[in-house]
Amino acid sequence: CRKSSARPFHGKTAAEPAPAPAAAAKKYVPPHLRAGYAPSPPPPADAFEETGDAITGGFFAEEGSPWRTAPGLRFRSGSVCEKGIRRHNEDACADGPAPPAGLEGAAYFAVYDGHSGFDVAARCRDELHGLFYGEFGKSKDPASALETSFLALDAAYCAEAARGDASPDAGATALALVLECGGDSPPRAVVANCGDCACVLGRKGAPVPLSAPHAPAPGSSEAARVEAAGGWVTAETDLCVGRLHAMDLADDEIFADAHERVRLNEIHRVCGEVAVTRAIGDVDFKGWPCDGRESPCFAYPEGHDGSFAADLLVATPEVVAEALRPGDAFLLLATDGLWDVVAPAEAVAVAGRRFDAGDHPKAVAAHLVDRALRLGSGDNVTVLLVQLEVAP
Repeated sequence: CRKSSARPFHGKTAAEPAPAPAAAAKKYVPPHLRAGYAPSPPPPADAFEETGDAITGGFFAEEGSPWRTAPGLRFRSGSVCEKGIRRHNEDACADGPAPPAGLEGAAYFAVYDGHSGFDVAARCRDELHGLFYGEFGKSKDPASALETSFLALDAAYCAEAARGDASPDAGATALALVLECGGDSPPRAVVANCGDCACVLGRKGAPVPLSAPHAPAPGSSEAARVEAAGGWVTAETDLCVGRLHAMDLADDEIFADAHERVRLNEIHRVCGEVAVTRAIGDVDFKGWPCDGRESPCFAYPEGHDGSFAADLLVATPEVVAEALRPGDAFLLLATDGLWDVVAPAEAVAVAGRRFDAGDHPKAVAAHLVDRALRLGSGDNVTVLLVQLEVAP
């Protein structure tokens, strides 16, 4: 999502005291330049990648979750989070964490796509479902609980980054699905999307999109919001030649339509930096006007005064609710590492065939991840599938 010129951030040790807030300008100071800093052991090369064999075996052979039963609905899930050709995996997911007692009528699933580090994706993975259940326990409204939890986590992280306690560069797009299956109403899928992850419903073999990407495309409402706040949108053209080199051209199907999959793409970025208009984190794009903070290090257009009227990126998700019907087969959540190379209709068709053959959702997710990598995806790839049986 973001260009690779980000400043490095190395997490502080548990023994390091939090720095006192500066009275004047609050500027991020890397921990290794702070007084009393003691370096901690380096983190694992990949904090998220599951251990196992090659993409075709190992951890993909695990059974995954069993069927869960709720009023009017049976479901089970499976997920795969793979770094692909990237050096590190900045994706994460939440595959149906156990809800608190009394809130079993809302099952939570999510995928998170970090950029400029995995700091925010890790926070989403560890905390966002807890924030959701806390809000849902009070409101019993999944849509408002999702929005409130996204904004709460964003506010907490950005406050830490503004104090110098967290990376100012890191951010994450996030997509959360709540299966609402309690009470007398038919079960629903409630989807909250912030960024460019996506969710589609497999309904009788056809894809039903339950999210739309947030990108600064010229003429879009997202670009207009950025520009109204004093930001700007840049464009660059990419041929994705690296994708062609990464493709499994020994596969006749992939070879036959390689020319259709590798083409010129125009990428639009907010202030020349980030290719999405909504994300959690990314504090440099938020909090303006803000006394005592230096302007972010952007390549400002000539005549720009370095100030902004409002946040350039927002963490407010778009929320869509869809009643589930008999015949709805599965919900597919994925980061853009899949969607860059596999269209929703193709993904739904491939997943449908695998489910018809009796595969578990985890095996289907593994197959889609494998397909994305063989098609030359240059990003981390996370796929989460929820198989459905909706009662008449």
